[in-house]
Amino acid sequence: GGKGSPFDNEISFNILREASAFSSSMLKLKETAIATTSYSYIMGSTMYRVLLDMYATEDAYSGWRKWCSTIGSAPDFRTQNRIHFGGYNMMPIVGEGSTYTEYDAPSEERATLGVTKYGRTASLSFEAIVNDDLNALRRIPRMLSLQAKVLEYKTVTDLFRTNSTYTGDSVVLFEAAGTHNNMTTSALSAATLQTGFTAMRRQKVVGTTDIYIVPTPKYLVIPYELENIAFKLNVSPDVVGSAEGVSREPNIFSQSPRFKLEYMTMPDATH
Repeated sequence: GGKGSPFDNEISFNILREASAFSSSMLKLKETAIATTSYSYIMGSTMYRVLLDMYATEDAYSGWRKWCSTIGSAPDFRTQNRIHFGGYNMMPIVGEGSTYTEYDAPSEERATLGVTKYGRTASLSFEAIVNDDLNALRRIPRMLSLQAKVLEYKTVTDLFRTNSTYTGDSVVLFEAAGTHNNMTTSALSAATLQTGFTAMRRQKVVGTTDIYIVPTPKYLVIPYELENIAFKLNVSPDVVGSAEGVSREPNIFSQSPRFKLEYMTMPDATH
Protein backbone atom coordinates (compact mmCIF):
# COMPACT_ATOMS: atom_id res chain seq x y z
CA GLY A 1 0.00 0.00 0.00
CA GLY A 2 2.57 2.66 -0.87
CA LYS A 3 1.56 5.96 -2.26
CA GLY A 4 1.37 5.92 -6.05
CA SER A 5 3.54 8.11 -8.23
CA PRO A 6 2.22 10.65 -10.77
CA PHE A 7 3.44 8.24 -13.49
CA ASP A 8 1.12 5.52 -12.21
CA ASN A 9 -1.82 7.94 -12.25
CA GLU A 10 -1.06 8.81 -15.88
CA ILE A 11 -1.07 5.16 -16.92
CA SER A 12 -4.39 4.58 -15.16
CA PHE A 13 -5.88 7.61 -16.89
CA ASN A 14 -4.73 6.42 -20.31
CA ILE A 15 -6.15 2.94 -19.72
CA LEU A 16 -9.53 4.36 -18.74
CA ARG A 17 -9.54 6.69 -21.72
CA GLU A 18 -8.74 3.89 -24.20
CA ALA A 19 -11.33 1.60 -22.63
CA SER A 20 -13.94 4.30 -22.84
CA ALA A 21 -13.12 4.98 -26.49
CA PHE A 22 -13.22 1.26 -27.29
CA SER A 23 -16.59 0.78 -25.62
CA SER A 24 -17.98 3.81 -27.42
CA SER A 25 -16.71 2.52 -30.79
CA MET A 26 -18.17 -0.93 -30.20
CA LEU A 27 -21.51 0.59 -29.27
CA LYS A 28 -21.56 2.62 -32.47
CA LEU A 29 -20.59 -0.47 -34.49
CA LYS A 30 -23.42 -2.46 -32.97
CA GLU A 31 -25.89 0.33 -33.59
CA THR A 32 -24.76 0.58 -37.20
CA ALA A 33 -25.02 -3.18 -37.75
CA ILE A 34 -28.54 -3.25 -36.35
CA ALA A 35 -29.75 -0.18 -38.17
CA THR A 36 -28.16 -0.74 -41.59
CA THR A 37 -30.24 -1.96 -44.53
CA SER A 38 -27.27 -3.03 -46.64
CA TYR A 39 -27.10 -6.55 -45.18
CA SER A 40 -29.47 -7.99 -47.76
CA TYR A 41 -27.58 -6.34 -50.61
CA ILE A 42 -24.24 -7.65 -49.39
CA MET A 43 -25.65 -11.14 -49.04
CA GLY A 44 -27.40 -10.83 -52.37
CA SER A 45 -24.24 -9.76 -54.19
CA THR A 46 -22.28 -12.60 -52.61
CA MET A 47 -24.93 -15.15 -53.52
CA TYR A 48 -25.07 -13.78 -57.07
CA ARG A 49 -21.30 -14.14 -57.52
CA VAL A 50 -21.36 -17.68 -56.13
CA LEU A 51 -24.21 -18.63 -58.47
CA LEU A 52 -22.38 -17.25 -61.52
CA ASP A 53 -19.13 -18.94 -60.56
CA MET A 54 -20.80 -22.31 -60.11
CA TYR A 55 -22.81 -21.87 -63.29
CA ALA A 56 -19.64 -21.12 -65.28
CA THR A 57 -17.78 -24.15 -63.91
CA GLU A 58 -20.59 -26.70 -64.35
CA ASP A 59 -19.38 -28.70 -67.38
CA ALA A 60 -21.73 -31.69 -67.37
CA TYR A 61 -24.42 -29.76 -69.25
CA SER A 62 -22.24 -27.52 -71.44
CA GLY A 63 -21.65 -29.98 -74.29
CA TRP A 64 -24.21 -28.36 -76.58
CA ARG A 65 -21.96 -25.30 -76.92
CA LYS A 66 -19.47 -27.45 -78.82
CA TRP A 67 -21.85 -28.63 -81.51
CA CYS A 68 -23.78 -25.39 -81.99
CA SER A 69 -21.67 -23.41 -84.45
CA THR A 70 -23.05 -19.97 -83.61
CA ILE A 71 -24.27 -18.85 -80.19
CA GLY A 72 -25.72 -15.37 -80.20
CA SER A 73 -27.63 -13.16 -77.81
CA ALA A 74 -30.87 -11.20 -77.85
CA PRO A 75 -31.14 -7.59 -76.68
CA ASP A 76 -34.78 -7.84 -75.61
CA PHE A 77 -37.88 -10.05 -75.59
CA ARG A 78 -39.11 -9.18 -79.06
CA THR A 79 -39.08 -11.76 -81.88
CA GLN A 80 -35.57 -12.09 -83.26
CA ASN A 81 -34.77 -12.77 -86.92
CA ARG A 82 -31.84 -14.87 -88.12
CA ILE A 83 -31.21 -14.56 -91.84
CA HIS A 84 -29.71 -17.43 -93.82
CA PHE A 85 -28.32 -16.04 -97.07
CA GLY A 86 -28.24 -18.30 -100.13
CA GLY A 87 -25.80 -18.67 -103.02
CA TYR A 88 -25.47 -18.95 -106.81
CA ASN A 89 -25.74 -22.01 -109.03
CA MET A 90 -22.96 -23.12 -111.37
CA MET A 91 -22.02 -20.72 -114.17
CA PRO A 92 -23.20 -21.77 -117.64
CA ILE A 93 -20.98 -22.00 -120.71
CA VAL A 94 -20.81 -18.77 -122.71
CA GLY A 95 -20.28 -19.31 -126.41
CA GLU A 96 -18.17 -17.10 -128.66
CA GLY A 97 -19.87 -13.77 -129.16
CA SER A 98 -22.69 -14.76 -126.84
CA THR A 99 -24.13 -12.58 -124.11
CA TYR A 100 -23.48 -13.25 -120.48
CA THR A 101 -26.65 -13.91 -118.58
CA GLU A 102 -27.24 -12.30 -115.26
CA TYR A 103 -27.66 -14.30 -112.09
CA ASP A 104 -30.87 -14.17 -110.16
CA ALA A 105 -30.50 -12.65 -106.71
CA PRO A 106 -29.56 -15.26 -104.08
CA SER A 107 -32.47 -16.50 -102.06
CA GLU A 108 -32.71 -16.18 -98.31
CA GLU A 109 -34.36 -17.85 -95.38
CA ARG A 110 -35.58 -16.22 -92.21
CA ALA A 111 -35.65 -18.15 -88.97
CA THR A 112 -37.35 -16.59 -85.97
CA LEU A 113 -36.75 -17.05 -82.27
CA GLY A 114 -37.77 -15.45 -79.04
CA VAL A 115 -36.46 -15.17 -75.50
CA THR A 116 -38.43 -16.71 -72.65
CA LYS A 117 -37.83 -15.82 -69.03
CA TYR A 118 -37.69 -18.50 -66.35
CA GLY A 119 -37.29 -18.03 -62.63
CA ARG A 120 -38.24 -18.76 -59.06
CA THR A 121 -37.13 -17.42 -55.70
CA ALA A 122 -35.52 -19.28 -52.80
CA SER A 123 -35.76 -17.43 -49.48
CA LEU A 124 -33.49 -17.86 -46.49
CA SER A 125 -34.04 -16.36 -43.07
CA PHE A 126 -31.28 -14.97 -40.91
CA GLU A 127 -32.08 -17.57 -38.25
CA ALA A 128 -31.75 -20.41 -40.79
CA ILE A 129 -28.29 -19.20 -41.79
CA VAL A 130 -27.15 -18.84 -38.17
CA ASN A 131 -28.52 -22.27 -37.17
CA ASP A 132 -27.00 -24.10 -40.17
CA ASP A 133 -24.21 -25.86 -38.27
CA LEU A 134 -24.03 -28.60 -40.96
CA ASN A 135 -23.39 -26.09 -43.77
CA ALA A 136 -26.32 -27.53 -45.70
CA LEU A 137 -27.32 -24.10 -46.99
CA ARG A 138 -23.99 -23.78 -48.77
CA ARG A 139 -25.26 -26.32 -51.30
CA ILE A 140 -28.19 -24.15 -52.32
CA PRO A 141 -26.22 -21.95 -54.79
CA ARG A 142 -24.86 -25.04 -56.54
CA MET A 143 -28.31 -26.64 -56.72
CA LEU A 144 -29.77 -23.46 -58.19
CA SER A 145 -26.95 -23.04 -60.71
CA LEU A 146 -27.19 -26.70 -61.71
CA GLN A 147 -30.94 -26.40 -62.21
CA ALA A 148 -30.42 -23.37 -64.47
CA LYS A 149 -27.74 -25.23 -66.43
CA VAL A 150 -29.98 -28.26 -66.93
CA LEU A 151 -32.87 -26.06 -68.06
CA GLU A 152 -30.65 -24.33 -70.61
CA TYR A 153 -29.31 -27.68 -71.82
CA LYS A 154 -32.78 -29.21 -72.11
CA THR A 155 -34.13 -26.19 -73.99
CA VAL A 156 -31.43 -26.58 -76.64
CA THR A 157 -31.36 -30.36 -76.93
CA ASP A 158 -35.15 -30.61 -77.06
CA LEU A 159 -34.98 -28.86 -80.43
CA PHE A 160 -33.18 -31.95 -81.74
CA ARG A 161 -34.67 -34.62 -79.52
CA THR A 162 -38.27 -33.70 -80.33
CA ASN A 163 -37.47 -32.90 -83.97
CA SER A 164 -38.74 -29.34 -83.90
CA THR A 165 -39.79 -27.39 -86.96
CA TYR A 166 -37.17 -25.17 -88.51
CA THR A 167 -38.89 -21.82 -88.99
CA GLY A 168 -36.72 -20.97 -92.00
CA ASP A 169 -38.58 -23.40 -94.27
CA SER A 170 -41.36 -24.65 -91.94
CA VAL A 171 -40.06 -28.22 -92.16
CA VAL A 172 -38.96 -30.43 -89.26
CA LEU A 173 -35.21 -30.48 -88.68
CA PHE A 174 -34.82 -34.16 -89.53
CA GLU A 175 -36.75 -36.03 -92.21
CA ALA A 176 -35.95 -39.24 -94.05
CA ALA A 177 -36.65 -37.69 -97.47
CA GLY A 178 -38.02 -34.49 -98.93
CA THR A 179 -36.51 -31.09 -98.20
CA HIS A 180 -33.83 -32.07 -95.70
CA ASN A 181 -33.26 -35.79 -96.35
CA ASN A 182 -31.05 -36.11 -93.29
CA MET A 183 -32.50 -38.82 -91.06
CA THR A 184 -32.50 -42.57 -90.60
CA THR A 185 -34.33 -44.49 -87.91
CA SER A 186 -32.08 -47.56 -88.12
CA ALA A 187 -29.89 -48.57 -85.20
CA LEU A 188 -26.41 -47.05 -84.94
CA SER A 189 -23.87 -49.08 -86.94
CA ALA A 190 -21.06 -48.56 -89.41
CA ALA A 191 -23.57 -48.60 -92.26
CA THR A 192 -25.98 -46.08 -90.72
CA LEU A 193 -23.08 -43.85 -89.66
CA GLN A 194 -21.93 -43.79 -93.28
CA THR A 195 -25.49 -42.96 -94.33
CA GLY A 196 -25.54 -40.07 -91.90
CA PHE A 197 -22.16 -38.74 -93.01
CA THR A 198 -23.24 -38.90 -96.65
CA ALA A 199 -26.54 -37.14 -95.95
CA MET A 200 -24.68 -34.35 -94.16
CA ARG A 201 -22.25 -33.88 -97.04
CA ARG A 202 -25.10 -33.81 -99.56
CA GLN A 203 -26.74 -30.77 -98.00
CA LYS A 204 -26.88 -27.90 -100.50
CA VAL A 205 -26.42 -24.17 -100.19
CA VAL A 206 -29.79 -22.45 -99.80
CA GLY A 207 -31.41 -21.69 -103.16
CA THR A 208 -28.99 -23.78 -105.24
CA THR A 209 -29.37 -27.08 -107.02
CA ASP A 210 -25.74 -28.10 -107.53
CA ILE A 211 -23.62 -26.43 -104.81
CA TYR A 212 -22.94 -28.68 -101.83
CA ILE A 213 -21.88 -27.46 -98.41
CA VAL A 214 -19.64 -30.53 -97.89
CA PRO A 215 -19.14 -30.17 -94.12
CA THR A 216 -16.75 -32.41 -92.20
CA PRO A 217 -18.63 -34.31 -89.47
CA LYS A 218 -17.05 -33.37 -86.17
CA TYR A 219 -19.29 -34.63 -83.37
CA LEU A 220 -21.42 -37.72 -82.89
CA VAL A 221 -24.05 -36.76 -80.34
CA ILE A 222 -25.38 -39.84 -78.61
CA PRO A 223 -27.31 -40.89 -75.51
CA TYR A 224 -25.39 -42.84 -72.87
CA GLU A 225 -27.13 -46.04 -74.00
CA LEU A 226 -25.14 -46.00 -77.27
CA GLU A 227 -21.75 -45.19 -75.74
CA ASN A 228 -20.28 -48.66 -76.26
CA ILE A 229 -21.07 -49.01 -79.98
CA ALA A 230 -20.17 -45.37 -80.64
CA PHE A 231 -16.77 -45.78 -78.96
CA LYS A 232 -16.05 -48.88 -81.05
CA LEU A 233 -17.00 -47.06 -84.24
CA ASN A 234 -14.64 -44.25 -83.27
CA VAL A 235 -11.49 -46.21 -82.35
CA SER A 236 -11.74 -49.77 -83.69
CA PRO A 237 -9.35 -50.40 -86.63
CA ASP A 238 -11.81 -52.92 -88.05
CA VAL A 239 -15.43 -52.43 -88.99
CA VAL A 240 -17.52 -53.15 -85.93
CA GLY A 241 -19.30 -56.49 -86.37
CA SER A 242 -16.86 -57.98 -88.88
CA ALA A 243 -15.64 -61.47 -88.02
CA GLU A 244 -12.14 -61.31 -86.64
CA GLY A 245 -9.66 -63.34 -88.70
CA VAL A 246 -12.23 -64.06 -91.41
CA SER A 247 -13.17 -60.88 -93.28
CA ARG A 248 -11.54 -57.97 -91.51
CA GLU A 249 -12.57 -54.66 -93.05
CA PRO A 250 -10.82 -51.38 -92.25
CA ASN A 251 -12.92 -48.93 -90.26
CA ILE A 252 -12.66 -45.56 -92.01
CA PHE A 253 -14.23 -43.77 -89.04
CA SER A 254 -11.23 -44.58 -86.86
CA GLN A 255 -8.89 -42.71 -89.20
CA SER A 256 -7.85 -39.09 -88.71
CA PRO A 257 -9.68 -36.80 -88.31
CA ARG A 258 -11.89 -38.77 -85.96
CA PHE A 259 -15.25 -37.53 -84.87
CA LYS A 260 -15.70 -36.72 -81.20
CA LEU A 261 -18.30 -38.22 -78.94
CA GLU A 262 -20.71 -35.90 -77.17
CA TYR A 263 -23.50 -37.07 -74.91
CA MET A 264 -27.13 -36.06 -74.83
CA THR A 265 -28.13 -36.65 -71.23
CA MET A 266 -31.86 -36.15 -71.69
CA PRO A 267 -34.00 -39.33 -71.86
CA ASP A 268 -35.57 -40.71 -75.07
CA ALA A 269 -32.61 -39.60 -77.21
CA THR A 270 -32.06 -43.08 -78.65
CA HIS A 271 -31.17 -42.37 -82.29
